[in-house]
Amino acid sequence: MKLFWKAFSVIHRLFDIVLHFLFKITYFGKRDELPPINNLLLLEPATNLATKIRKKKLKSVDLVNLYISRIQEVNPCINAAVNFRFEKALEEAQLIDEFIASDQKTEEELERDKPFLGVPLSVKELIAVEGMPFTAGLVSRKNVRAPCNAETVKLMKAAGAIPLVTTNVSELGMWYESYNRVYGRTCNPYDTNRSPGGSSGGEGSLIGAAGSVIGIGSDIGGSIRIPALFNGVFGHKPTPEVVSNYGSYPPSGEREFVPCLSVGPLCRYATDLTPMTKVMAGKNAALLNLELPVKLRELKIYYVEDVGNHVLFTKVEPDMLNALHKVLNHFTNAYKIVPKKLELPTLKYMYLMWASFLSNCKAPTFSDELAERKGTIHFKLELLQWVLGQSRFTFPAVILGMTEKTVIEGSHKYLRMLEDLKRELIKTIGDDGILLFPTHPTAAPHHNEAIFRPFNFSYTAIFNVLGFPVTQCPLGLGKENLPVGVQVVATPYNDRITLAAAVELEKVFGGWISPSKIVE
Repeated sequence: MKLFWKAFSVIHRLFDIVLHFLFKITYFGKRDELPPINNLLLLEPATNLATKIRKKKLKSVDLVNLYISRIQEVNPCINAAVNFRFEKALEEAQLIDEFIASDQKTEEELERDKPFLGVPLSVKELIAVEGMPFTAGLVSRKNVRAPCNAETVKLMKAAGAIPLVTTNVSELGMWYESYNRVYGRTCNPYDTNRSPGGSSGGEGSLIGAAGSVIGIGSDIGGSIRIPALFNGVFGHKPTPEVVSNYGSYPPSGEREFVPCLSVGPLCRYATDLTPMTKVMAGKNAALLNLELPVKLRELKIYYVEDVGNHVLFTKVEPDMLNALHKVLNHFTNAYKIVPKKLELPTLKYMYLMWASFLSNCKAPTFSDELAERKGTIHFKLELLQWVLGQSRFTFPAVILGMTEKTVIEGSHKYLRMLEDLKRELIKTIGDDGILLFPTHPTAAPHHNEAIFRPFNFSYTAIFNVLGFPVTQCPLGLGKENLPVGVQVVATPYNDRITLAAAVELEKVFGGWISPSKIVE
């Protein structure tokens, strides 16, 4: 049996190498270069920008105009922003500047009540922004507009942020490349031949390209963390049900479904993560104790390198392992912490655990949502239409629609396995530990390459059904000049630990690295 698995491992790895090589040949020489960054304000965290606005050192109108210009420069290359509210944003910025000039509130009051006052914000198109298109990437919804703001948008606006654009997604947020028949395909700013991830791929791409500084995404299987990894930015999946899902699409009110889905922040700078999480959590922020200090030298650190040989997953590549070990070495050298490697054999079934959990929910299926809960879709006919270039849906959506009702044999076994894994990890990690875990086996794949590796998102998806908070942290560039990084995982309601670790890793390893030249 050992000989079989060794042979299988070699064949599987060879398949991955040949596949990647074929895609490299296909896309050779076709990449677009992003315009340079020629204003250093684009390189400042949102909290710094808000401070300058409060202190009257910067006008919100000027900042919004700067980001409008940057979006207009980069978007032809990456197609990340798909709907624009530039005029309304400038009107709101003008009102903010007038309000600050009136001195009705002190700087201290503004900082307390409106920590993001005057700062532009991007929002994933699956999350409602009043009056903006709200298609979820479906052709049948191309004329639908959001009647009101999602709860997270409402809270960020109340904190002073100005929604500027909405960004591209995969259809209904259920594939990890951002492409649909309404807006087309989004590209990665580090290499436009590569995927930006999904379903918050537009957010990740725009923020990574310095076209936005902060944004809102959602995550049901890695939809914040995978784009954050591929585009070299930070992303946080909060503890479930702390941040409201109200106003996201598809509607997420079904009780069993809610714990899988988290709305959370993406940003270029780790220092913006905690303030954003606090604002977006609203009254629930108290559950996270974000103000409590985190003593890094007292942390317990655990890690997983890989899930072992399995037909469903690509082996974690050296670039990703090197990134993980950079973090382990830092905590060992700086804080004398001895990390412990975890052996968790059931992780080889992590896709089956995720799929079993979702399939046992009473929520409408993906097929139901594609039909907007009205009638049924004949997917065999859709597949034929796709072959002829006439389908309303992308290939991944058609295939998922055809296969999602496939019964997972032994699903209850995998649900019990999931519960056992959750108990084991909560007991092991505790309230004073973190788990370092690969976000994805590889850096950003080429466009459509993920179709041949459809289950690699399971490295993130397992934590949706476990219900753990996770922060994706960028850790520089790998051998192909693409971002690498790691997931920092904690037990429920211990978001402050992963957020503090993100700030530490940004200080040590530099965080986001601009894909554009910087002209000073």
